[in-house]
Amino acid sequence: MYLDKAVAFCDFNDDVQVIIHLFKYEGMVSLSDNMAKIIAGAFQYDLDFQVADLIIPVPLNLSRKRERGYNQSELLGKTVSRLSGVKMEHKAMRRVRDTKTQTKLNHQQRLKNVSNAFKIKSPQIIAGKSIILLDDVITTGATMNACAKALKDAGAKNVLALALVKA
Repeated sequence: MYLDKAVAFCDFNDDVQVIIHLFKYEGMVSLSDNMAKIIAGAFQYDLDFQVADLIIPVPLNLSRKRERGYNQSELLGKTVSRLSGVKMEHKAMRRVRDTKTQTKLNHQQRLKNVSNAFKIKSPQIIAGKSIILLDDVITTGATMNACAKALKDAGAKNVLALALVKA
């Protein structure tokens, strides 16, 4: 496991599923500010998040971003960055391999699906830094862990996962 810590604010349930679906797949981007305010709560009670250097949203594949019109993690990151004062670097990491959606995959399939799917564009931005990796949902942690591996390989001091939902 490459993550040093993972925090999510609510468990997955039917109501949360509807909200996440509206946000990710129905274009209801107006939900992002309130969701980000909840996520930013981590900075009020956890010193590890308070002293972080950068927020990096989990990148989407370019075709999926074009299809959706936005990266939901990036939208959340903008508000979390503004509220916390921690700079967001949304171009620091990219998804270099088109991966299948993970919604129907088991844990082992998820790990394989995202293995080596992420690369750091500018390691000098990452080296020696404490990074907050931001996403809307953590399920098995496979995606966050794959991102954390890329960040650690680029010299990140530590990687903290932060999400709204734990599924």
